[in-house]
Amino acid sequence: MTPIREQIIQALATRVGAVRGLEGFDLSDLPLTVLVEGEEQVRDEKYDMTPITLPVTIGRAVEMTGLKGDAWHTEANKQLADLIVEAYDPDETMGGLADGIDYAGGATDVLTDGANGVMAQVNLEIRYAIARGNPYSQEVN
Repeated sequence: MTPIREQIIQALATRVGAVRGLEGFDLSDLPLTVLVEGEEQVRDEKYDMTPITLPVTIGRAVEMTGLKGDAWHTEANKQLADLIVEAYDPDETMGGLADGIDYAGGATDVLTDGANGVMAQVNLEIRYAIARGNPYSQEVN
């Protein structure tokens, strides 16, 4: 069996085309989308269910050419917007596994250190629940 958390993360990674937890990359890897999961927090338990908030960060880097300028920042903001749309679409519950996704913030950047590209990052909080004491189930016995 696969834990509910892992099912959710796999579904989101697939949806946005992300690899998970990449330590580094170079220009030959672009475009690249990376998903990093954070430390989940338990909300108030009720009715034999454990409600959880799972923070997830998704970053995307794309190669750019030409002089760094307005077009680069425009592309970074487009990538940010696209990541938000991809995370929510077509169903923010990921087929009923999650209660929903909250957009918690984002950022853009022009890559430095000789790289020719831009990056966008979104921070999401995924709300879901598991049966109390059973991370493999959402069913109360």
